Amino acid sequence: MDITTDKVGIEIGESNILIDNNTVNYNNSYGIYARGKMSNVTITNNFLEGSGIGVLVKYQSSKKRPKDFVIINNTVNTSNIIAIDFANIIEDTFTVLGNKIRSNKIILPSGEIQSNSSSEVPSKIYYIDENNFSQFFDNEDNLSPSINDGDSLIFVKLSKIKVF
Repeated sequence: MDITTDKVGIEIGESNILIDNNTVNYNNSYGIYARGKMSNVTITNNFLEGSGIGVLVKYQSSKKRPKDFVIINNTVNTSNIIAIDFANIIEDTFTVLGNKIRSNKIILPSGEIQSNSSSEVPSKIYYIDENNFSQFFDNEDNLSPSINDGDSLIFVKLSKIKVF
């Protein structure tokens, strides 16, 4: 999807969302914005360009905080100092890998400011859902030998709970 706007490009308002392969041109706002208690959000393979923050994740209150966000392989071109702002997300519940940003910064929940140079790109990224689960796990839920160290597994909308 191609979006050009003077407002927020894509606003996330619920859990279990995949935002994939979009081009968002935004001015004076945010490319992708999430606020409130939501989880299991994956943002991948998007091109974001504008003057505001590329991806902003905010809490609504101390009890309504976002968690379990994955931001992988996006391109963020912004004139803002901040490309991705995760300051309000629950700590240790996010993944930021392989994003292409200029000299802009990524703000983490700890308050640490990470430059793009410290973002590592995984060897392979696999999206796992009910239709392809058996390709990655055997009947005893053992991981397939085709998965290597450094590969990323992203679980998308599994209706049955799997215990590993």
